[in-house]
Amino acid sequence: MPVNGSELRFVGRWTSGAGLGGAEISAVDKESKRLFVTNGTKNTIDIVDISNPKKVKLVKSVDFTALG
Repeated sequence: MPVNGSELRFVGRWTSGAGLGGAEISAVDKESKRLFVTNGTKNTIDIVDISNPKKVKLVKSVDFTALG
């Protein structure tokens, strides 16, 4: 049952390539149509273009390894 008028449905998929521990926490920017995902396996934030749900693609990975 939708909460507050929201309803989830599957529209596309993106694979982080880091196995089961890859994608953890995500946030969506509606204006840029990008998804920001923490990747615990690679110690990065992955920026994903979701403007076309059928062709979701990685834009950039920001590496945080140097920060510990």
